[in-house]
Amino acid sequence: MLYLLSRSWFDGLVYRDGPNLLEEVDQSGNVLAKYTHGADIDEPLSELRSGITNYYEQDVLGSVTSLTASVGTIANTYTYDTFGKLTASTGSTTNPLRYTAREFDAETGIYYYRARYYDSNAGRFITEDPMGFHAETRRLPGSQDQKCTRP
Repeated sequence: MLYLLSRSWFDGLVYRDGPNLLEEVDQSGNVLAKYTHGADIDEPLSELRSGITNYYEQDVLGSVTSLTASVGTIANTYTYDTFGKLTASTGSTTNPLRYTAREFDAETGIYYYRARYYDSNAGRFITEDPMGFHAETRRLPGSQDQKCTRP
């Protein structure tokens, strides 16, 4: 399903194909960037921006670790701490997809995780999960008196 989402991290519009970023468009309708994704969610393969194609490399978490130009040179590199804070980077290619391949807003310093926002400086989500939180109590197997509380 293709849908339009207005975003605050740049002065334009974002088109999505389901959960994945498809393209960025400015207020005049000019395409700024197009994205190609793999079969999985948060699996960006390439970005086409200003006529230049760059390819994504990701680590085991799915975080973008580098962008490689079609000629084989490394355009950007990214290193993160445990909570996704960018600790080192090289290159100047515009790229909103970073930690766990989620969209980073350079102006506010937060990540967009579809349903809520994540602050890598604080190491936590800054908005509540719209699905809520429901804890339940269950008995441990083979026990009549002990209870286990699980989120």
